[in-house]
Amino acid sequence: MLDKRNFYAPVLALIALTLLAGVVSAEEHQITNASVDQVYSTVLDDRILWSDNRTGDYDVYLYNLTEESERAVSPPDTDQFASALPAGMGMSGDRIVWEDNRSGNRDIYLYEIATGEESQITNETGHEVNPAVAGDWIVWQDNRNGNWDIYLYDIATGTETQITTDENVQMTPAVTESMVVWNDYRNGNWDIYAWTPDATAPSAPSGPGAGGIPAPDAPPAPGADPTPPPPGASGTTTPPTTSAPTVTSTATPTPTPEEDYEVGEVPPGPSPESQGGPPVTPVTWTPVEVTPRIPLPSELGDPPLVVTPTPPIPGPL
Repeated sequence: MLDKRNFYAPVLALIALTLLAGVVSAEEHQITNASVDQVYSTVLDDRILWSDNRTGDYDVYLYNLTEESERAVSPPDTDQFASALPAGMGMSGDRIVWEDNRSGNRDIYLYEIATGEESQITNETGHEVNPAVAGDWIVWQDNRNGNWDIYLYDIATGTETQITTDENVQMTPAVTESMVVWNDYRNGNWDIYAWTPDATAPSAPSGPGAGGIPAPDAPPAPGADPTPPPPGASGTTTPPTTSAPTVTSTATPTPTPEEDYEVGEVPPGPSPESQGGPPVTPVTWTPVEVTPRIPLPSELGDPPLVVTPTPPIPGPL
């Protein structure tokens, strides 16, 4: 019989070599080495996008890891920001989007890597920030109406669509080629909302009783018992009636104390001793301090006014 230790030794050696090869092949790359800030990086395939302050203004830079090449894709002299988004949200295929301050307010710009062509997507008097792109769809948050809303631009059709119209804050959108999601403050707290075109809207899941699945019988309401059949009804048996014994009790009158009795004084009248009963020891009552009753909520006045803090809005770096 082979020694188990000899049997497992080659397996352990193979695992060790595999782990060692993985450690050796893993490699860390420093993409930027300027003495100023490079921030808001995002990645798609072998391309890395970020905002770079090396010229004194923030510009958008692109690095190709395969080619080990770097280039600026936005013009100098004004600020352009690549949004801090999940992987790929600032890039899709050969397209890059960013928010641009060259006109004195934030606008959304599109850059085609293959052709080097730049396009201005928005030209409003308000700010358009936090862009994301997927396929032909570009989304961003927009305050042209005095509050932050979500907008969509379709590159293929050249049309712009206002996704949200609520007067509260909607911000930081993300997008796929068939859905837009964002953070929404319309209910007084941050919720997640989603939007899809009518043609691609997902159907709601079927509940019990839908789709040919029979729904279970509803249970009786709490505390409600099924009505029993009346005595003598068909199919029921009425138990025999028995006469219950009658118990006669004699009520003992309770003496009513007078209002001017002193504490510990025995009320006047026939004493238990004179009637052959045991002697009665007077009881001295000690006053007890009573804690005031806590009022019920319905007895209180109007609740104090609670002011909900205004949600933060994005601004310049």
